[in-house]
Amino acid sequence: MIQTRSPQIEMSHNGSLLNHKKQRALNALMISPTIEEAAIQSGVSRRTLTRWLQDDSFRLELKNIENEVIEANVRKILCLANLAIDTLRNIMEDQNVSPNTRRASARDVLLYFTQLSEIRSLNERLSFLEMKEEEDD
Repeated sequence: MIQTRSPQIEMSHNGSLLNHKKQRALNALMISPTIEEAAIQSGVSRRTLTRWLQDDSFRLELKNIENEVIEANVRKILCLANLAIDTLRNIMEDQNVSPNTRRASARDVLLYFTQLSEIRSLNERLSFLEMKEEEDD
């Protein structure tokens, strides 16, 4: 009697079912710089992986995984932001540090503050425009 093995199915992040090969391919895509390397690492052909990348549900799952990685790294950066600000403040206040270094730290703080203010303003304006567009619909 010939026994066939059904493909292992895993639940993806968006609730769809992906077989084990596709799950391995998604993992490989997250750590490989090229599609060719991801295909080799996941044990599928480049052609197969390229075909999967054209599938909406596969692309959506890849995008969800990418977003999770980005969010995790944003949280890490946010945790480091306070330390970075404290470091700049310490340099600015340290009289043993050269005036040029203290000035450079002050310039960095002002530059980051300006950039943050501009981003915040753009986000507020964008939110306002999106809200107006929803009201008009």
